[in-house]
Amino acid sequence: MRVLLTGGTGYIGAAVLDRLISGGHRVTAVVRSAEKSELVRAKGAEPAVADLADGDALEELAGASDGVIHVASPGDETSATVDEVAVTSFLRALRDTDRPFVHTTGVWLHGSGSAITESSGMNAPRLTAWRVPLAKLVRDARSVRTSVIAPAVVYGHGGGLLNLVAAGPRTAGNTPALTMIGPGDQHWSTVHVDDLAELYVLALEKARPVRTSSAPAARTRPYGRSPKR
Repeated sequence: MRVLLTGGTGYIGAAVLDRLISGGHRVTAVVRSAEKSELVRAKGAEPAVADLADGDALEELAGASDGVIHVASPGDETSATVDEVAVTSFLRALRDTDRPFVHTTGVWLHGSGSAITESSGMNAPRLTAWRVPLAKLVRDARSVRTSVIAPAVVYGHGGGLLNLVAAGPRTAGNTPALTMIGPGDQHWSTVHVDDLAELYVLALEKARPVRTSSAPAARTRPYGRSPKR
């Protein structure tokens, strides 16, 4: 399958790229510079230098692909605008093609509360509330096999948020110590980056046609958890 991938040099996206290549897919990786081009080329992907805010370029690249996996995000104040451009461009290119589009959000969209599943409602804090309408836009796309993946706290290979916390300062001094918020009984779901990469590729390969009378019911059991017997 010819796959267009964004975020292929990031923590999650790099693992997805490795999984795609090992699975025999031909990958075009959207990158921002010649330096990043060499990183993805070394892994077996074809780089495409483009800005995520360049909707025309993204639409053209997506139109030439058999499926799109969108992982990248600037992670700054431009994220909402840039992600909207990227998502709408990909959906325009894939509309009425029945090709797969895998989009990324996060468990933060559910806010604080008890255990969640794929059927849980959204209660996003203001920081990530902009992601909610985009996720709905993806889910409602016409004749596109869409999947929305909401990673929890990702770990593995020495990266991710857990590694940052573990490496943080423990005592005050010139560098402020980490401060615990709340009573300390919060529970964070975690997922290994390699398992998450496998999920992205499964979503790409196995997503079923949408908006048909034969479409199966939505899966509500969290990925990776064995059912009770």
